[in-house]
Amino acid sequence: MSSVAPILLAICLPGGGDVLPASLALAQAQDLELWAMAIGPGADAVAEHAAKMGVSRAFAVAASISSVSDDPEHIASLCSESLRRTCDGGSYICLFSADPCGDAVAAMVGIDLGFECAGRLLGLDAQGDGLWLGRSAYGGRLQLATRLDSRSCTCVVQPVRGVVPAIGQAVAQVEALDISELAPEALATTIAPVDEEGFDLHSARLVFSGGRGMDEQGFACLAELAHTVDHAA
Repeated sequence: MSSVAPILLAICLPGGGDVLPASLALAQAQDLELWAMAIGPGADAVAEHAAKMGVSRAFAVAASISSVSDDPEHIASLCSESLRRTCDGGSYICLFSADPCGDAVAAMVGIDLGFECAGRLLGLDAQGDGLWLGRSAYGGRLQLATRLDSRSCTCVVQPVRGVVPAIGQAVAQVEALDISELAPEALATTIAPVDEEGFDLHSARLVFSGGRGMDEQGFACLAELAHTVDHAA
């Protein structure tokens, strides 16, 4: 593994999935340093819990937001500003929860900060020549291994089952980060038209399906219905 190991950084957002257990498991498996950053209401409690689980640094970011699903562009802006204040050089693997909002925020933060967008992370593998990211492609039909260079990256992780133990003693003190006075604007995004068949099953909150007894017209109606529901496929 390279002389300067990357730091895992779990981004805990309101309304999103719990990314901390998966981050703890990754840090423990590869003996990597883990930080945690909680943003929004309840950030203090989340950061304190992360500190008890043995993270090296725990940040509580004060921000008046209720749910990441309300405005992912604004949440992404808050994340970007928080990371600018805390990531002082080196390489960071920023972990978000694998859900529709986590996917969107991770992508926007990666582009805004110039980080590599690694997508869905299956695992990490420390070898003699560096750290390799395990990723999936083509709906999980293919697994890829990509070597992480000196750049930082954003990715999303699936929740883990069961109880994940602490990775060390509770030594970190929660560091308060107040960016409310900045009132960062939402990141500018461009919405491009998607092919009518361009549904993403991985990030869908709701999946409409049909089977025997439906003809071509029936499936067309099903697709039309799915297009009327946010985050459906």
